Amino acid sequence: MNDFSYITDIQQSAIKHTRLIQIRGRVTQVTGTIIKAVVPGVRVGELCELRNPDQTLSLLAEVVGF
Repeated sequence: MNDFSYITDIQQSAIKHTRLIQIRGRVTQVTGTIIKAVVPGVRVGELCELRNPDQTLSLLAEVVGF
């Protein structure tokens, strides 16, 4: 263990106690690694799970502003 191992414990605790919400949006454009979407109520820095309703694969994306 190092002096900063407690940070991992704090992060894991935060993840376990985070309340998840479900919001639906729509992807409007994909250019390279940028995915433009319309998602009501999200804020810069939040994580979103992107997936097709009829598929099990998903990926996480961070909300950034342009």
